[in-house]
Amino acid sequence: MPAYGLASFLARVHWFLAGPQRKAVTANLKTLNSNQSAYTVFQHFAWYLIEFFALGHQSDPEITVQGQQHLAEAGVGAIILTAHLGNWELGAHVIKQQGGPVDVVALKHASAKLNRLFDEQREALGLNVITLSPRSGRESLKSLKRSHRLGILGDKVYQGQSVTVPWFSGTRALPSGPAFLSLRTKTPIVPAFLIRLGKGRFCLYVEKPIVPETSTAVSDDAVKLTVMAYAKAMSSYIQRFPEQWLVFEQMQRK
Repeated sequence: MPAYGLASFLARVHWFLAGPQRKAVTANLKTLNSNQSAYTVFQHFAWYLIEFFALGHQSDPEITVQGQQHLAEAGVGAIILTAHLGNWELGAHVIKQQGGPVDVVALKHASAKLNRLFDEQREALGLNVITLSPRSGRESLKSLKRSHRLGILGDKVYQGQSVTVPWFSGTRALPSGPAFLSLRTKTPIVPAFLIRLGKGRFCLYVEKPIVPETSTAVSDDAVKLTVMAYAKAMSSYIQRFPEQWLVFEQMQRK
């Protein structure tokens, strides 16, 4: 089992030193009406890291899947939409184990060594990495045309277009790229979230696919409706597991 004790100690140090992040997490938990402490979010973040890098070096964790039929329904050429919730890296590994190639869109870290460390671990798990860049949209289109599953995080905007949609008691700008890809290629979006049930125990929750109508054209209205659909799926799991939403800046609210 990964070194949870060490990770919890490092999380405490991170929590103590990261004043602005601690303040943002506390505000987010308050918005979510959660009585969890900010430290628990830092702890889950540390656990996510050690779990990810332990894969392939220790025995696999205990994982159950709820909604596996939705993966089968969507087929291998689907967009797997997740969030910075639980352990999304481990979630991609679980999706890969269901069969078929999986490509993941990943943020490039500022440190080349850190970026290489993450990408080498992903590739060791059989995942193909599409680095987020001005070319990643085109590479994502190619991935779907090759009938690969494409993993995308949908709760933070890093580049490109966004749409502001209802989000808990306010609004939040969310990436519109997954919606555009879905409508452009008529590919279903499958919301899926790998949630930690305890140390070394997880459940992959897979929701019913968001399927674009073949007659629906790519338009601003269609994109916004699609973003709202996956925002609803993400927010429902964030509300259930707020201590596992590993976002360290305050929610955008109006």
